[in-house]
Amino acid sequence: MKQKPYKRGLRRVTPFIWHEAQVVSEVQVSRLPLEVPVFPLASVLLLPGALLPLNIFEPRYLAMVEHALAGDRLIGMVHPDPGLGDQHQSPGLMPLGCAGVIEAYERQADGRIALMLTGVGRFALVQELPLHPGGFRRVRADWSNYAGDIAAGDEPDFPMDRDALCGLVAKMLPEGMQLNRAAAENLSNADLLRALAMQAPLSVWDKQALLESAPGEPRAQALTAALESAVAIRLSAQVSTRRH
Repeated sequence: MKQKPYKRGLRRVTPFIWHEAQVVSEVQVSRLPLEVPVFPLASVLLLPGALLPLNIFEPRYLAMVEHALAGDRLIGMVHPDPGLGDQHQSPGLMPLGCAGVIEAYERQADGRIALMLTGVGRFALVQELPLHPGGFRRVRADWSNYAGDIAAGDEPDFPMDRDALCGLVAKMLPEGMQLNRAAAENLSNADLLRALAMQAPLSVWDKQALLESAPGEPRAQALTAALESAVAIRLSAQVSTRRH
């Protein structure tokens, strides 16, 4: 085992202990499982080819991680659907998710597990299955329409207004937070787009639209439209507050 630092988007991530992990580049759609454990998190987006650090502490999701580590190491990140479900049942799930492979993990002294997911590919949720005995949710997945996601790390260059996108994201960041423009300059358009899409403070509906959009220029256009709308709403709310 050796330690190796990770970078996620525009910020450095704490080093993790490397454990033997399957090589994502060798994953083929025909080998991807039909049953996937899912982690529903509102507005947390994972895209193919991107890194997502997670801190797991709930018992059911600790059980999910142990289940994944004992098998194919895949976890499906999905958005809960705010329009489905009620107070008596778990929220529904959006129809498209993205699976990530556990590339690295570290067990904490307090029982938590810190891990790093690498996005492998999107999948359609065909059917939600009964809860696993460990308490976590799982679905039947269809990968057939997203075979191109497996090569996301080799995505060709495409036109993108980097300055405009960075400027819009900067306007949406909470007070006191700044975008690391110097780090952004070292990223390809594909990597910068993934980082901005995942880190931008957008609604679950906007995040889902970004997941559903095609990679490259279509996703850049979708992110620009979502950010422009969000900035306009924020400015309108600020004006209204000042008037009252």
